[in-house]
Amino acid sequence: MKNLLLSVLLLLCASVFAQTKHALLIGVGDYPDRPSDQKSWSDLSSANDISLVKGMLLGQNFNAKNMVEITDAKATASNVLKALDNLLLSVKPGDIVYIHYSGHGQQIADWDAKDYPNVKYISKDEGEDGFDEAFVLYNAPMEYFEGYQYDEHLIDDQMDYYVSSMEHKIGKNGHVVVVLDACHSGSGTRGSEPTKKRGSSTVCAPKTYKRTYFVEDNKGYSSGEGVKSVFMGCKDEQVNYEINVNGTGYGSLTYAIVEAITNLKDKSSYKNVFDLVYSKLLINSEAKQNAEKDFDEPNALFFSGQTVPKSDFFEVILSDLNSLSAEVKAGMVHGISAGDSLGFYYIDPNKSKKIVTKGVVTESKGATCTVSLNSKLPMIAKADYSLFNAKRIYEVMEGQSLKLAIELIDKESIKVIKNALKDEKNIVFVDPKKDAPNYYLKEDNNKNVHIEIPFSGNPFKEMKPLSMSKQEDVSKMVEYLKQALRIDYFTNLELSDESIDVSVTLLPMSDSSIAVFRSKSPDYNNYSNIRGFNLEVVNNSSDLIYLHAVYIGNNKLLNEIPIAKSGKDKFVTLYPGVSKKAKDFQPIITACTPEIDCGVDRIYFFASREKMDFEAVEKLGESLSTRGSEDAFIRMISDGAAGKNQSADSVSGVQLIKYEINNVPLN
Repeated sequence: MKNLLLSVLLLLCASVFAQTKHALLIGVGDYPDRPSDQKSWSDLSSANDISLVKGMLLGQNFNAKNMVEITDAKATASNVLKALDNLLLSVKPGDIVYIHYSGHGQQIADWDAKDYPNVKYISKDEGEDGFDEAFVLYNAPMEYFEGYQYDEHLIDDQMDYYVSSMEHKIGKNGHVVVVLDACHSGSGTRGSEPTKKRGSSTVCAPKTYKRTYFVEDNKGYSSGEGVKSVFMGCKDEQVNYEINVNGTGYGSLTYAIVEAITNLKDKSSYKNVFDLVYSKLLINSEAKQNAEKDFDEPNALFFSGQTVPKSDFFEVILSDLNSLSAEVKAGMVHGISAGDSLGFYYIDPNKSKKIVTKGVVTESKGATCTVSLNSKLPMIAKADYSLFNAKRIYEVMEGQSLKLAIELIDKESIKVIKNALKDEKNIVFVDPKKDAPNYYLKEDNNKNVHIEIPFSGNPFKEMKPLSMSKQEDVSKMVEYLKQALRIDYFTNLELSDESIDVSVTLLPMSDSSIAVFRSKSPDYNNYSNIRGFNLEVVNNSSDLIYLHAVYIGNNKLLNEIPIAKSGKDKFVTLYPGVSKKAKDFQPIITACTPEIDCGVDRIYFFASREKMDFEAVEKLGESLSTRGSEDAFIRMISDGAAGKNQSADSVSGVQLIKYEINNVPLN
């Protein structure tokens, strides 16, 4: 009897504490044509977002039966509100809820509930700008027209109601995660590549609308009992960019957050994930897109600590019995690139653990890749592909290519430039309306040409315009572009050596220490923003290691940092098993000037067994090949910048530690 009672109690406890994962995925990309007297919304890549998110959630043990997708023509306000009502009814204490929106975002007039009684859960409460932020659902207009009742937008007030209500239902052990990939999402609600906006600067409001400001409004979501974590693609006033991944468009926030969660190796907090996402978006947009967050408990573990860590093995999702080709459920978001080699294994642990066959990735998409097999998988029926999984056994670092957009009026300059670059196969010309360029070529009033960085509008390495009528200037232009390739390739480096174990910690300097630094260096009084960092380093390796530091600024400036206390050497010698404190290093100072963008400062620490020389990468016009074939690191940069693929382990004896510092001035 006691055992029976105990079993009943255990079953009751299990039913009380059973946790269900729910997801509501809303995506609008195929917007309808509006009447001829109204502007229409541009189409977006939201369908790709929803597919990517769904794959990530399935990998995080969400059950497909608890996932609701509402896309395009079905994503009307009535259908979305009905789905939110159903979700609110179905959640119970302790559950995890994930809500995702991909589509356009817009500011609209902030109305009182009595003005539009048919639109539920709205209130007149906006503070700083006097507008509400809204999701542009399928039938929502861009411009206000007489008689519009605001019943086709999904307003931030409404989303606030549902999120806070779900928090109360799921209780203190439940989690609500909301991802809003839209323009003007910083307080509730997407925008673009430089040419494809997920939103509009047009406000949906009558011309007679008068804004009212409420100082008390905190532009955030209400708090409930559960753990709420809202990820937003940008600030209210910013544009949210789409990105292009091997020819496929995605929302920048969607891709960044899926990449972050997919590659988690252990339990991470919401703050950990946001930091990864924030840095990714800031770098991709050259500091023009700042992700926002609204977290109840930033240090709470993502999905209540139930995240599924990244596996080395990937699911085989399709294989033709008569083909030497396979599809694998891993792609760019998992770090899989064209040229990587995969090994195929039996999943059944009772079968041989040896590789059944190998293959090379011929195409890597967002979340899947195509593999060319050395030999067929031993299958009898198509369903047999589920017997196998795949693991990367050889990784390549893809050769760098540079997408260049020419925005010149002078036809002769265009002709000269294209002729000068005709043999540079990894420098390709793109139409910025169709593909996002790495750089633009722009001209001044004198028809002189310079390289411009997208988003920022600043010249590459503070470059002065060059005359395309002078051969020496044309040659210098080509060298600038080659150096852009080298620096971009350098920026994307990932190097590790298991036998090297060096930890580097950056410790922010106090305001008083910065003030002392300013007093000793009067020139810094002209800088708009200064941050300082001290170093703490531990060499856990059994070898003597040399530590180098390289700075990459937002204008693509690359310089070695003299961190050695003496100032004579650009490296610090680290003896085995020894730690060094701040007193052993020069401090690292980052700053902004009117001539150099504030944005992301990247500090790269190279821990190596040999002294390294970055001069050939740093200086303009130097040929890397002259460094000698014995220098594997320089050879890798040279080959990679020339578009040649490299093995990721072609350079040994180097560990790369990256720090990315947001240097945007603090308000």
